[in-house]
Amino acid sequence: MKKRRYEDLTPDELIRHQLKQKGWAVVNQLGYIDLHTVSGTRSDSIRRFEADSTHSWKDWYRHGWRCVKVEVITNP
Repeated sequence: MKKRRYEDLTPDELIRHQLKQKGWAVVNQLGYIDLHTVSGTRSDSIRRFEADSTHSWKDWYRHGWRCVKVEVITNP
């Protein structure tokens, strides 16, 4: 199947594409997302998390916190 360019998308497909974006977020041991850490890059997400923390990312990682890829769906 041939990959379609962004300009070739129909209006409905374009709206669907704009509503769903991929990103990274930090989650705790239970899988709950720390919302202020949602970002486009993994390193930026971790940097945001460390800014509000007194410990380093390595310490949090040892205790079960993870940085995972998420799909962000926005409301039109």
